[in-house]
Amino acid sequence: MTAAFAQFLARKKAAVQSSDPVTALREGWNDYVRFAAARPRLYAAMMGRVLSGVQIPAAQQAFALLIERIAAIDAQGWLDLTVEAAADLMWASANAASLLYVTAQLRNTAPPTPAVLEDICENAIRTILTKESKG
Repeated sequence: MTAAFAQFLARKKAAVQSSDPVTALREGWNDYVRFAAARPRLYAAMMGRVLSGVQIPAAQQAFALLIERIAAIDAQGWLDLTVEAAADLMWASANAASLLYVTAQLRNTAPPTPAVLEDICENAIRTILTKESKG
């Protein structure tokens, strides 16, 4: 399981990141959800380890990358929440979207559509951004 977290973190670190902090956040969110979509059982097992209280450095480092992306938005003056609250909201939305893949069989439904995933991500992003940054 530690190797799976390390691979996940390596992918996050290797990803080309947009210079626009909001786009970079969106790209990171999409990458996170794609990982869960490609490996729903592995994702569920990984989250089970986190939820059981196991300290996993790669998972902590992945969350630190999210904090960095949110802090970059804050540095632009575009954040309507604290960095911590915005990170919590984005983390929760990515996990909620990921759980749609994990639970699709249980719910006897197809995996989420791209439109549903986009709605989840964009609603979270709109919530964390100031009105001025939304255009």
